[in-house]
Amino acid sequence: MIRDRGMKKWQGMMLPEHVRLLHRRRENLTKVRRPELDEQELESLQEILSRLLKTETEADYKVWDNGVFDTHRGTITKIDAHNRLIYYINPFSTPQEPIKINQIVDITPV
Repeated sequence: MIRDRGMKKWQGMMLPEHVRLLHRRRENLTKVRRPELDEQELESLQEILSRLLKTETEADYKVWDNGVFDTHRGTITKIDAHNRLIYYINPFSTPQEPIKINQIVDITPV
């Protein structure tokens, strides 16, 4: 059986621009399209958000950002309807960066 070094033997011949393009292409292949929420789902999210704010309940927020899903956990402290932002604190009572309301895909109360 031949034991090959794989890409290592060719790495010296690759230009940095080629390496960057390969990394960018790999990143783009893993990105997913933003799911489109219908009116009923948006209304449901709005009701859940207002209930979470009133009851100060912790929840998981599934957020879509630039082709990647991310999950944030925390308790809502403020909803800024004008700028469409949600301010929250994490389980360790540390304020976090606000979440844009239009990036939220799903909310699961904990």
